[in-house]
Amino acid sequence: MELRHFRTFAAVAEQLSFTAAAAELHVAQPAVSQTIRDLEEEMGVRLFQRTKRSVRLTAAGTTFRRQVVRLLEDADSAVRETQRAARGEVGRLVVGFMGPAMWPILPEILRRYEASYPGVEVGLRELMPDGQEQAFREGRLDVGFTRSLGDAAAELLLEEELIYTDRIVAALPRDHALTRKRRLSFKHLAMEDLVVFHRPGAPAMYDQIMDACRGAGISPRVRHEPDQMMTVAIRVAAGSAIGLVPGCVSQRQVEGVVFREITPSAGPLPLVMAYRRGEDSPTVAAWVDQVRAMRTELEQRMGRCCDKAVRSKRAADHG
Repeated sequence: MELRHFRTFAAVAEQLSFTAAAAELHVAQPAVSQTIRDLEEEMGVRLFQRTKRSVRLTAAGTTFRRQVVRLLEDADSAVRETQRAARGEVGRLVVGFMGPAMWPILPEILRRYEASYPGVEVGLRELMPDGQEQAFREGRLDVGFTRSLGDAAAELLLEEELIYTDRIVAALPRDHALTRKRRLSFKHLAMEDLVVFHRPGAPAMYDQIMDACRGAGISPRVRHEPDQMMTVAIRVAAGSAIGLVPGCVSQRQVEGVVFREITPSAGPLPLVMAYRRGEDSPTVAAWVDQVRAMRTELEQRMGRCCDKAVRSKRAADHG
C-alpha cells in the first residue's frame, strides 16, 4: 500500500466520480479504477458502491476516508517541514560570542536572522575563545564569534572569516598621571603594573600584547591576569594597575576608568566568525550567508562604536 493508493482514493471520495478523479490526478480513468480495486483487495473491504449512474462511499469507505485525510495531511506536512529544513528555515542553531566584542552588533544580526528564519531556535552562549574552542570540540557550538583559535582551528577543521579588526588600548585609573596624555606608547608603561586578561582564555591576544611590549623594549610587569574581562576593568578602577584591553571594552561605562589609544599599535586584533569546514547544515549556512552580507556594515558600526567610546571618554577627562 503506497501513498498513491491513498491519494487516488481521496480524489475519488472527494469527486465521487472515477472520471473526475482521473482528470484531477492527470492519469487515465482505467488506472484509477485499477488502483481502487487493488486497494479494496488488499484491505478486504468494499470502499465504494458503484452503479452506472453513481459512485458513493460505503460505511467502511467513509471511515477510511477520515483516516486517509489525516494521513495525507501528515505526509504533506512532513514534506513541507523537510523542505523548510533543507532551506535552513527550521531547526536549532547555537552561537558562541565574546561579550564586549559583539555587544554593539550581535543584536542586529540576531534580529535580522530571526525575522528571516522565525522557525529556527537560536541559542546564545557567551564564551571567551578557550570556552568556544572547547564547545566546538564537544559539538556544542555551531558558530562562534571569537579571536582566532590558531592551531586549534586547523585541528578542528574550522573556517575563520574576518568580521572586523580591533586594536589594543590602555585602560587607566581616572586619577592616574598618564591620563593627561592624549595617546600612550608601550614605553610609557615600562614602570607600570599591568592587568591583562589571562592567556588561557585568549592566547593570541595575550601573546600579541606581550610581543608589543617586548618590541618596544620593555619587560611587561603583569600583576594580575583575571579570567573575566570585567575583572580587568574593576582592577583598573580600583587603581591596582593599568589594563591592556581590546578597544571594544571601551564601550562599557566603568566608573573610574578612562581609555587611551596606544601608538604605535600592537597590531590588528581580528574578530572572526568560526564554523566547521564543509558544514552541511542549511541552518548554519543561512546564518553564515547573512553575516557575510552584513560584514561591511558590521565593521563600520563596530569601528564607530569603539572610536566614539575612546574619544568621548578622552573629552570627558579634559572637559
